[in-house]
Amino acid sequence: MKVKLIAVAKNEARYIQEWCEYHQKLGFNEIIIYDNSGNGDLKSHDNVTVYNAPGERIQLQAYADALNKLTYGTWAITLDIDEYLDLGGLTVDEFLKPYNGVDSVKLNWVCYTDNEQLEYEDRPVIERFIRPARLDCIYNDTLKIPENLHTKSFFCYKYKPTQIDIHCTHIAGGIAINTEGKQVNMDSPFTNELCLKRGFVRHYITKSTTEWCERRLGVKDACGNVVAEPEVLKRWYFQLNTWSQEKEDIINAYIERIKRSNEPVSNKCNRSEIQSVGESKGHRTNKRRTCEQAKPVCGGN
Repeated sequence: MKVKLIAVAKNEARYIQEWCEYHQKLGFNEIIIYDNSGNGDLKSHDNVTVYNAPGERIQLQAYADALNKLTYGTWAITLDIDEYLDLGGLTVDEFLKPYNGVDSVKLNWVCYTDNEQLEYEDRPVIERFIRPARLDCIYNDTLKIPENLHTKSFFCYKYKPTQIDIHCTHIAGGIAINTEGKQVNMDSPFTNELCLKRGFVRHYITKSTTEWCERRLGVKDACGNVVAEPEVLKRWYFQLNTWSQEKEDIINAYIERIKRSNEPVSNKCNRSEIQSVGESKGHRTNKRRTCEQAKPVCGGN
């Protein structure tokens, strides 16, 4: 059985090697990464194929390109670099074997909180964040839909008219099921009920407070959209994670930088700014080591 993993990566140097190695152990025949960073740091190696994909709004274009590279009978799934498949110890071949004959298998998210971590630490994501959010957690309160009802889809390519979307795959005349084998709406990015039997997708939606600020505040997503205004994003953050004054100070410092520059923040923490915000309010701030610039990973020289 051929099973491929497809991803679009942008400024993911800190995490990409761990993410690739984790999914290689699940038995994917090939990992296809479209590098949207524009710096050429990611290199193809082993069964990881990297394509340079600069520009904005390229995610769906990248998925369409990957679709054109598939052969008949190949299974595939699209994931982001903050998403990790959890198949309960099964390989992808073992997981997919019972679903022979269906077109798509939809897996729900399980979102993870910041686990009270304020800053990036040079340890594997799956070791740093072990405590999930409530299963009924809501992050984006404009949707008012529990986050874990989002899906990611395995699909089997059979030359039917197919379109890969971010949370689902549209296959003309196709049948989609959840991991229990129950038929679900193929064209919806959500399921009506949560199903975690046999497998799910671990979504490290925030990581630490500082990492969340770097990746979310004032930064466009892979489709070229600013998801929401910073104050709205802050509200969403604290709907998922417990509030603390230190977290509030870190987020407020990043928001102030955005207001001053009207540009996305860089992927490097400025703890002196965060410290000054906290101290000006009379709060104790965290004085652990600053975030370091990530080294290029995922192969190459």
